[in-house]
Amino acid sequence: KAQDVKKQAQDKAGDAKKQFDKKVEEGKDKAQDLKKQAGEKVDEAKDKVEDVKKQAQDKAQDVKKQAQDKAGDAKKQFDKKVEEGKDKAQDLKKQAGEKVDEAKDKVEDVKKQAQDKAKKQAGEKVDEAKDKAQDVKKQAGKKVDEAKDKAQDEKKQAQDKARGRKEAGTGQGARRQEASR
Repeated sequence: KAQDVKKQAQDKAGDAKKQFDKKVEEGKDKAQDLKKQAGEKVDEAKDKVEDVKKQAQDKAQDVKKQAQDKAGDAKKQFDKKVEEGKDKAQDLKKQAGEKVDEAKDKVEDVKKQAQDKAKKQAGEKVDEAKDKAQDVKKQAGKKVDEAKDKAQDEKKQAQDKARGRKEAGTGQGARRQEASR
């Protein structure tokens, strides 16, 4: 019977280890999926950043073109105000350059924020998966320890019972057994 108990304890320990290994694999798979999702989000963010950048460049080109058009019109229409027209065109060109610079800065900020957010989320998901795997490992360890303790208790009870039977065969054992009742 002690061997049966021992085998049962070993089987339970083996089952607990299999469950632990399965949970660890699931945790790894989940971490990989989250990592993949984070990569996809970073790629999406990059695409959005490129779209914003292109829109900003297009807008800057439009503003620049408008500035040049206005400068040309001013020169044709107001010969005596040529200098004022040139100054105005220069101002508009300068503003367009500043807007392009601002747009570039904003695009870089958006890109960095998106990357930071994606990295942070991926890190959090990986940490959660690690924590979950640790919990599963601890639970499996506890179950293994409980199974070992139970097996040892049952083994000791079986030994005590066997010793009691052996002593019962002698007069002294019979008296001890009688006294213990």
